[in-house]
Amino acid sequence: MKGRLSSIDISEKKINVARDHPEIYNQRIKEYKDKEIASNIWKSIANEMSIDGVSGK
Repeated sequence: MKGRLSSIDISEKKINVARDHPEIYNQRIKEYKDKEIASNIWKSIANEMSIDGVSGK
């Protein structure tokens, strides 16, 4: 099916987008513990990937 992303493609895209946001995975920075920052980042990632809500985690 041309034009559809597989779950692997979606996961790879999510990883590449999340890589730009160390606040959600790097425990050594203080923003890592800030749940509001993490929530906003995940919403931004979901928006960038055209996913409804934050279920894209």
